[in-house]
Formats: sequence, structure tokens, C-alpha cells
Amino acid sequence: MTDAVDPDALSRLADDVGPQGAQQFAERYLRVLGERLERLRQAAADGDRPGVRDAALSLASSSTMVGALPLAEEAYAVVRRLAADPFQPFGAHGIVPLERLVRETAAVLAQILH
Repeated sequence: MTDAVDPDALSRLADDVGPQGAQQFAERYLRVLGERLERLRQAAADGDRPGVRDAALSLASSSTMVGALPLAEEAYAVVRRLAADPFQPFGAHGIVPLERLVRETAAVLAQILH
């Protein structure tokens, strides 16, 4: 396992959906990863707590499927922080660790796929 992506997760996904399906899912994940982060950033900047939660859960579940476990765990941590204090404002500072993990994940996954 690399630090950012567990390649065995893609093998397990291929067992479930076939090699072509796993490849297509991982390629689409990589293509839209930046958009997912931007959706999360925008929701955080707008103070849209439900939007942050939904974007973080979406990022976490898809990241788990491709083996981006550190990114998935941090996205789940965002959801836990939101739930821990529902009245505390949640701004863009709350997703800073995700930004680094998105970059790392994209770089490693691109190497694995190509």
C-alpha cells in the first residue's frame, strides 16, 4: 500500500465490477476529484453545513472504493467535526487537510492507472 492509495482496493473493486468497470470508476473518480473538493470548499465558504456534510460523505465513500483511505478518513473526520458541534460555524479552514490529501491521492492514483 502506498501512503495515499491502497492498490489492492482497486483489485477488490475489479472483483466486484470487473476490471473494465474498476478502471472506469477510478478514472472518473480521478477526473472529478477536483470538482468534489471545489464543491466542499464552496459549501464551507458559504457556511452550508448540510452541503459540507453531503460533499464530505460523497468524497469519503468514493475515496474508500478506490482505496484512498487517508482521504476517506479525513473526509469522514469532517463529518464528525460537523456533528460534534452543530452550532459552531464551519468555514473553509475545516477542510484544509483534505486539500493536501486530494493532491497526494490524485498523483498516486494517476501513477497507478497509467
